Amino acid sequence: MNKYVEKIFFYWDFVSFVAILFASEALVVAIDGHFYNDTMLIYMLPLLLWDIRNKTYDTQIRWSRLVAAVIAGAAGSLVMYFVFYKANMAGGYVGHIALKCLYIGAGTAVVYIYASAFFKENFRKWMKRPIGEKISNIILCILFVFGMWIQKEIPIYSLTGWLTAVICFASGTGKEKGSGRENICSALFAGIYACCMSFGNMIHISGFLGNIGFGLILGMVVSIAGWYPIWRQCISVLLSFLDRDIKLSVVYGNRKKRFAFFMLLMLAAWLPYFLGFYPGVLSSDSITQIRQVIGQLTPNNHHPWIHTQLIRGCYWIGCAVLGSANGGVAVYSMVSMILLAGAFAGICEWQCRVGMPRIIRVLSIIFLALCPFNGIYAITMWKDIPFAAFVICFILVIFELTESGSGKGKAAAYVVLSILVCTFRSNGIYVWIFTVFFLLWQLRRDWKKWAFLSAVAMSVVLLYKMLLLPSLGIAEPDTIESLSIPAQQIACVIAKGGEVSDTAMRDLEQVVDIAQVPEMYNRYSHTSDPIKKLVRSCGNMGYIKENKSRFAKLYIETGLKNPYYYLEAFIEQTKGYWYHKVNDWIYHTVFITDNEINIYRDGKLPGIVIKGMEKLLDLCLNGFHVVWSLALFMYAVLFGILVSFIKKKPFVLYMPLLGVVLTLMIATPRYGDFRYVYPLFAALPLYMGNMVYVSQNRE
Repeated sequence: MNKYVEKIFFYWDFVSFVAILFASEALVVAIDGHFYNDTMLIYMLPLLLWDIRNKTYDTQIRWSRLVAAVIAGAAGSLVMYFVFYKANMAGGYVGHIALKCLYIGAGTAVVYIYASAFFKENFRKWMKRPIGEKISNIILCILFVFGMWIQKEIPIYSLTGWLTAVICFASGTGKEKGSGRENICSALFAGIYACCMSFGNMIHISGFLGNIGFGLILGMVVSIAGWYPIWRQCISVLLSFLDRDIKLSVVYGNRKKRFAFFMLLMLAAWLPYFLGFYPGVLSSDSITQIRQVIGQLTPNNHHPWIHTQLIRGCYWIGCAVLGSANGGVAVYSMVSMILLAGAFAGICEWQCRVGMPRIIRVLSIIFLALCPFNGIYAITMWKDIPFAAFVICFILVIFELTESGSGKGKAAAYVVLSILVCTFRSNGIYVWIFTVFFLLWQLRRDWKKWAFLSAVAMSVVLLYKMLLLPSLGIAEPDTIESLSIPAQQIACVIAKGGEVSDTAMRDLEQVVDIAQVPEMYNRYSHTSDPIKKLVRSCGNMGYIKENKSRFAKLYIETGLKNPYYYLEAFIEQTKGYWYHKVNDWIYHTVFITDNEINIYRDGKLPGIVIKGMEKLLDLCLNGFHVVWSLALFMYAVLFGILVSFIKKKPFVLYMPLLGVVLTLMIATPRYGDFRYVYPLFAALPLYMGNMVYVSQNRE
């Protein structure tokens, strides 16, 4: 009997992993009855328990430990019953109490098996440590519980919090000291993660920032100090996992043939979306661009003019060949699919070339080809999709340059992709500039050449923006379009009754109806479009342009008088990109905006198949919101930078993705739009694979 129990918990990897997931979910269920991304514990607990399991691999489980585990599980069940059910302190429905108690009890027993085995082997070693270190370990674990309690993640009496503190303490007890570089970097990034989580939770869960003063400062210090050690330990576990010997086996052969194969594979996987939701997916922005193409609206650069010209070419080809507006949209969808498939094929070919393990390559192909989000985005008429494709290709070129040096083909690809990244989205030029500084440093031995090529690319972009567009009469976006966050901050001050000088108020009255601002901001604090429309409705945009210095001074002075309201507005406008509990819509599914251009849904597959695809999309959407959020992409990119920095490998590959997030933090029009960070989603196999690559590719 004992041998089988030992195999389950220590020797059968898959079964023991399932047991760990079961235990982790059981603990999270103890919070309020759900397993969802409202807490990072769903990611942290399995990681820490698996770490403990690996450190106690040869443990023998005797009957005494099994009996103790059953007793621990029974105690956990009693806590669940009396505290959550009898006292009715869970704050709502917690499901069938008997099932919950059984679930929590089994999870507690699993935790006991691992934690007790670990403490038996390591507690004596820990007792020999300096008294100061022992006290700090205990205090940090207690602060973790209080930090979660302050943020209303758990009640102070929650079994989950205390067991999580024990798990974190146990995992950290057996930690081997890393290098100075690793310790400093891990501490810095753990602090960043802890601040993002604590700051977001404090505002949007507990409303704690409403009480400005000592209480706020104390709450923030406790919550950050509480989350810091568990983040630090999770980073340590991930780094140790990457340090394991993973065989990199380069796949030799014709790169062009491999690329073509992967590209055809992607197109074949997305063909049902194209046929089922023929001719494509179009939002109001898409219809606006088509109306510019056919002359119903004056051309402008609000949506990148170059993207509108891509639509124009596809639309007229489709109309000429297929004889309808639907045909024009269908041709665009095919071109969009080809662009995205080419970028994804580049990722798959790169993984073969650097020797990624087969399991990683297979999972990447499944993710890229079969994820419904990619299939539906491939036929969506948005600038964000080709932009994501160009960003991925740009990163692949950067990898080539940092790994194997320069060449004529690479130089040409660098210039062309630089131009496309800069022109296919308004923030693209800032993403590119941000990246180039790091790239020139990485290629400093040949910096003159790459500085020259960068200057060539920038010259073309500037000629396009400052010469070509004006000569064609293409209007640039109005002034307020680029002032999303400043506009929201000033609107917040007005809506919340903040302090605004008489002079500033007179200037604001020239460009917006002040009386409508409070209602508009309070209803739409997470997006700037309503406030921008309110400014446009006043019809005095020229006043802002003619008095830029006065409005800049007004903005600064108002901010100095109302720093809290500026901070509140900034958080509301950007929270989706750094705070993990925020999610927004992802796609339009089968949506085509009502229009007068005779563009309509005309699916080419049987209705039952289309309905099935719609259900699959909805299922994936709900699943995404359960286990993921936009901010976790940023966390993953930051972790990739951390790994590269520790391994002394080029981290410039991550800069385009980080640049996307940073530019959104400066000027996003919406608090958390998936399509704005789609490059981070689509490139996930690329930068996650690079973490494995740099960890194994030692010099």
